[in-house]
Amino acid sequence: MKRQEAKAAAIVFDVRVTPPGTGHTSDAIEVLVQHRDSYCAEVFFPSIEERTTLSRQVFAQSCGAQILG
Repeated sequence: MKRQEAKAAAIVFDVRVTPPGTGHTSDAIEVLVQHRDSYCAEVFFPSIEERTTLSRQVFAQSCGAQILG
């Protein structure tokens, strides 16, 4: 029998973050995503109520956190 293992994992957080180019913090939803080949990214979705012309875009960055063992 073949062992079933996760190929990817994601964790969702409610955070405060400073979107690029804004200079101010905003409420956001962060999704930490990791593939089993060690690719890891943090994707941020700024709160609709606090979106401005400069911060209305979703943004992401690579991360070092490891979800999968």
